Amino acid sequence: MSLRQVKGTCSECGRDIVRRSPVPIIVVCDCYKKCPICEAEMTPYMPDLSPRTYREEKNIDPLGLADQNEATAATLYVCLNHTPPEYSDQMPVEVLLK
Repeated sequence: MSLRQVKGTCSECGRDIVRRSPVPIIVVCDCYKKCPICEAEMTPYMPDLSPRTYREEKNIDPLGLADQNEATAATLYVCLNHTPPEYSDQMPVEVLLK
């Protein structure tokens, strides 16, 4: 079976992805790991689940203990190259290459 060039465009970042494959394939674009500010690779976010560390969405803090940062229950990645840090809840994006 011969390899042919297959390509597709990421719906999130607009990047064109090209691979060689005998058939159409689905790949994951790595844009979900890139910081939107500096383009560095973000690190997985490991929250401390104490009420003093993290709050609910929409600035709701029923105990009045959490710092006002951007980390929420949906945060997946963080870039610590900035003050304040850049938090991301973007999920991996599948791209069909055909």
